[in-house]
Amino acid sequence: GGSMQDPACVGQECAAADFDFLMRDDDQDGRVTRQEFAGVKHAHGGATDEAFACLDTDMNGYVTREERDALKKRFFMSHLSRLSEEEVMEWLTYQKCMPTDLGRYKKRLREAHLNGLALWEVGVRNPALLKEEFGIVSPLQRRTVVQAICREIEGL
Repeated sequence: GGSMQDPACVGQECAAADFDFLMRDDDQDGRVTRQEFAGVKHAHGGATDEAFACLDTDMNGYVTREERDALKKRFFMSHLSRLSEEEVMEWLTYQKCMPTDLGRYKKRLREAHLNGLALWEVGVRNPALLKEEFGIVSPLQRRTVVQAICREIEGL
């Protein structure tokens, strides 16, 4: 198709996000369904449903660019995005924020030097990283992490 310019969008970050969106929008209709989001070509597994629910704010079963951009804006406005590496580690291991014990992944999480901004990547854009990068094998735990990140974004 033609190159669709998103006027509200500037720079690398946006191009990457848009490419990501287009990659998942298999039929190129400008919206990503749950199936497309979880698509086989992105072997996500685990917490995809939660990440999708987080993006699909009107719960109509698909995510538009507008929904993604709005969620991203809320994420950048949330205190989560401003956390330092140290604070992210505290948040991830604080029972009240993270209702699952990530203790045994602490070493790998710490080595990844995750700051607040990185939580968008692991919580919404590509939850598979929780398994691939940090070895969080339990789907339940991965879902809990994604849900906790979404709750913070939505200020719940």
